[in-house]
Amino acid sequence: MRCLRYFLILLLGAVLFSACEESPLDTDGDIVIDVEKSDELVVTADSLLVEMINDADDGASTNEMLDQITEIKELYQKAVANNPANATANFGAAVFTFQDLMYHPDVELVMDTLESWEDDIDSIDYTKYYLTQY
Repeated sequence: MRCLRYFLILLLGAVLFSACEESPLDTDGDIVIDVEKSDELVVTADSLLVEMINDADDGASTNEMLDQITEIKELYQKAVANNPANATANFGAAVFTFQDLMYHPDVELVMDTLESWEDDIDSIDYTKYYLTQY
């Protein structure tokens, strides 16, 4: 079961890294890239991330942390919009978007269903058996 979970995580990560947000366009339809603004947003997001980790060590509430996660994700996404070539912004946006997806109710339902199959497998139902082995 853990192998399936890791496979889904890797698959989703590959999908997230392969897609980029559209860059903002100016009035002539040209792509506007603001490297400095993107870098500033990444620095801000990184510092908020460190602050969030420190707050977690100090016993911050779940709601506070979820608000911080949302803010950090938005900053990374804005940084990507300002400079699609910014690797740190792309990585941060992908990680936090992936985190949102992993806790989506539909994904949790699929994982719970696959885990429940492992409990009631009989030797005749090979489809369920093979699915639970990954």
